[in-house]
Amino acid sequence: MTMTTSANGTLSQDIVARILVDPLQQESKFLSLGIPLFVSDGNPVRLPSLTSIGTATGFVAEGAEIGEASVATSEIVLLESSVWSIKDIVKMTREAVETSAINLESAMAGAITGRIAQLVDNALFNGGTATTGSPIGVFNMAGVSSAGT
Repeated sequence: MTMTTSANGTLSQDIVARILVDPLQQESKFLSLGIPLFVSDGNPVRLPSLTSIGTATGFVAEGAEIGEASVATSEIVLLESSVWSIKDIVKMTREAVETSAINLESAMAGAITGRIAQLVDNALFNGGTATTGSPIGVFNMAGVSSAGT
């Protein structure tokens, strides 16, 4: 089944946080480390970055002109359109949900969250399985040699 974001309705960030992000943060070892998460509507997230700042003027006498320091900024782009995402579809019938002796929706949500958390942890720690579009993983980043025990 092929689905695109342009052919389907969108969920609000509050709904996405409630049904996906919050449970995933609790289940995922990587995401539970307290690293800030940026929830996006699919557009790139742009973070400002300070690249350089001029020297401070120093002490200035009362009434004297205060010198200006030059500042150079840039941006870091997160979630570029070339980045792939983890997707999962699980079909359940309304009859199964309504006649189940247990809360089937909750059970399935827990199972799906656990499965996605494993994929997220593996990709963010060790790198994704795809050669393009997936994370390189913390352990594959330049300058990272061990994770400790």
